[in-house]
This record gives sequence, C-alpha cells and structure tokens, in this order.
Amino acid sequence: MSLMSDARTIILHKGEGPGVNVLGRHSCTFKLTAQDTMGHFGLFECRLEPGSVGTSPHTHHEIVEIFYVLSGELDILAGDRRVIGRTGSLISVPPDVVHAFRNFADDPVEFLLLFCPAHNREEYFKEVAELARSGALNDEALRTELDARFDTKRRPDVKFP
Repeated sequence: MSLMSDARTIILHKGEGPGVNVLGRHSCTFKLTAQDTMGHFGLFECRLEPGSVGTSPHTHHEIVEIFYVLSGELDILAGDRRVIGRTGSLISVPPDVVHAFRNFADDPVEFLLLFCPAHNREEYFKEVAELARSGALNDEALRTELDARFDTKRRPDVKFP
C-alpha cells in the first residue's frame, strides 16, 4: 500500500496564511479562499481588539455567514436578535438577514468566519483594508461600488449597538 500526497492539500497552523489587518483593530487570516475551495466557501481566522467594530449592519443576498467563537466574547446582531457569542458559540446568519458584529469586551475576541459560497470575500477584505489605509473607507461612492461587487448591502437604517 502506498500513501499518496496531493499538492492541493493545505495545512495551516494558528496565525498562518495570508491575510489583512484593518487599522490594527481587526485582523483576518485567510485559511481557505474561494480559489482553494472552487468557490464553495471561504474560511477566515479573525481577531477583533477590545472596543472594535467588525462591521456595521449589512446583508448578503447569496452568502451564508457563520461565526464560531474560539475565545473571548463577540457581540453579534443577527436579524432582530442580539447575541453574545462566547467560546464555542456558533452563529449562522442566512442570506438576506441583517447582521453586524463588534467586540465590546475588555479582551480580544478570536473567531472563525465562514462564508458560503465564498464569493471571493478575501478580495473584499483586502479592498476594505486598502480603503482604510488610504483614508477612503467612508467614501460613499467607493464603498457602494465595492459592496455591489461582493454581495454586500449596507443597512444604515439598522442601529447596532
């Protein structure tokens, strides 16, 4: 019997992999990208510093977004529910349901973020990080165009927290 190795096999340990950091407050390591999974899903390892907003309220028309808390506390809006996800919590947000997340706690929160289908979310995160670096994150025209390309609709009518 012979053991086969496949060049497509991916092995990454904690913190390993390409990723982005948005203003030193929100980091995402891309564990599996759209390219790795033939577009089926994307899996990111994320860290959100204390007092940081991960994202404002928004929806996706096609994407299911799943949060799995590894450590700390993640404050999540999921539809009309507000949930404090603690270590071991899983929150799955289906398409067209408004959601947002932040870390209101005194310690960092680490979580896995799964997008299904992948919808090239790693590219979205890269572009958001670049807008933040350039100071253009609040440029409405740029954000609207970016969001439209990546199945995201911001919902300024929904307040969170």
